[in-house]
Amino acid sequence: MMRFVLDSTGNPQPYYYKIPEDFMVPSAYFPPPEIISGPDTFNTYKFDYVWYIKLFTSSDNGAYDLGWEAVTAIRKARNLIPIIDENGKKTGKYVRLKDPKMLLLDDGACQLTVEWVSRRPYSYEDYEQMTGYTVVYNESSLYNDSADSSDEDSEETETE
Repeated sequence: MMRFVLDSTGNPQPYYYKIPEDFMVPSAYFPPPEIISGPDTFNTYKFDYVWYIKLFTSSDNGAYDLGWEAVTAIRKARNLIPIIDENGKKTGKYVRLKDPKMLLLDDGACQLTVEWVSRRPYSYEDYEQMTGYTVVYNESSLYNDSADSSDEDSEETETE
């Protein structure tokens, strides 16, 4: 996602953990995303990611333009961001984003908000799969109601 944003905004200087006091412009700051966990289905739980990416330039117009370029690139890609491996090559897999948001902040700063959901299966213990079963029943009384009714009749006659 970082590469996608950087490529779509003209490769501003990236910052990942802290922004130095004398940071370069244009630049992009990628703090850790906000993560909200919760249930999803009977077999999965989910993490909702919200990432507040800051884009900096020397003017409000420049920051707005960078944000607009990023939002437009995400929408043009149908909100599908390609996943890349450690070597920077596309894996053929994608992350689907919710619709991105852009907000002009202080002088020369714009915030790009991207959100997505990651679903994961619960951990289950492995069990041996059942391969067959046997049903045991008393054949004489399976479909014969007369055996039950004769027992009831005999009980009634005994009590009379």
